[in-house]
Amino acid sequence: MNWHNPKKTTLRQYDDVNSIKYIVYSDLDETLYSHKITDEEKTSIQAFENYMEHIVKNHQVLFGVITGSSLDSVIQKLETGIHQIMPHFVACDLGTMLYWVKNDGNFYPDQEWVYRLKNMNFNQENVNAIVKDLEALHKIEITPQTQLGSSSFKKNYYYYMIDDLTDKHNIEMIRDFAYKQEMDCNINICNPLAGDPERAYDIDFIPKNTGKAAIVEFINQKFKVGMEYTFAFGDSGNDLEMLSKVGHGYLLDNATTDAKKQYEKVTSNPYTKGILNILKENFGH
Repeated sequence: MNWHNPKKTTLRQYDDVNSIKYIVYSDLDETLYSHKITDEEKTSIQAFENYMEHIVKNHQVLFGVITGSSLDSVIQKLETGIHQIMPHFVACDLGTMLYWVKNDGNFYPDQEWVYRLKNMNFNQENVNAIVKDLEALHKIEITPQTQLGSSSFKKNYYYYMIDDLTDKHNIEMIRDFAYKQEMDCNINICNPLAGDPERAYDIDFIPKNTGKAAIVEFINQKFKVGMEYTFAFGDSGNDLEMLSKVGHGYLLDNATTDAKKQYEKVTSNPYTKGILNILKENFGH
């Protein structure tokens, strides 16, 4: 199992929460982190972090990121000089690996989550078998992603669109092949703003009982926090199941068109400003 030791973060940490009453979950790319940061967004990030510090201290709020990015990528993105504070936890690689950030700046794997993954029958060989059979038996081609890289528990590919009818059939076949190999498969339309190609689907093979929604359920249960005290924010189709697991789930105003067609609760503003406004509505100014 590849639970490597990442570098320490140079960012400071939110205060520890001794008696957690609320949990806020956020996607990273094009949600908490914008790939095209404007001066307005810089101001919004500072306002968001200041307010988050306030509610962490005064309302016992736990805050974390659930993302498809690797942990090293999360650290690099948040340490660009715009963000100043690292969340309490990072569930990276599409919610397959879970780390807690401590006051010393180090990241520590959640041992309960590590135990869950120990006996998973998930490896590159089994994924390769799916890819090979899809092409050989059904002429369905999926291409390995290279710009983000796979991890021990996430193997990511692209499926390039053909036409609506063919795509619907092929996506169902990909899910079916993953199910037969006792894997979960996250599939959603790519977001070019996050560095993905246009007219393509993200195809992410992950172990069963992992992923963004599974992380939410795991942490809610770990700290015995009811759904009505939980919040989540995202921008794309792979966030929708996560949003359904909390009491207050929102797509941001900058979310993909495809995601907005499937989910009604959308913030009035993009990025951290959208998150901030929802939190203020619930916790006060």
